[in-house]
Amino acid sequence: MRIVSALKPVNRVMLSVDQDGSVCESIRHIVDLIRNEYGADTKIIFGKWGDRFTDNIPEVQVCKDCNVELRDWLGAKTHSSSDYRNKVV
Repeated sequence: MRIVSALKPVNRVMLSVDQDGSVCESIRHIVDLIRNEYGADTKIIFGKWGDRFTDNIPEVQVCKDCNVELRDWLGAKTHSSSDYRNKVV
């Protein structure tokens, strides 16, 4: 958290509050914090990277409910961790 929060473009860092492997509750929490601080019309983007996309993640519905834009392909990850795990003999 200290490294990420030290980046100039980062306004806030928080740990996930979710217990189920998603970040649905964390999104709801951060949306409330941001909109209370910056206004109800503040644009919020949930950025995704890795091998899961906006058509197969549990966060899609909460983003729709909270008017949060979803973006794929952040971070340029090209392989899934399961690719490596499956190659272990």
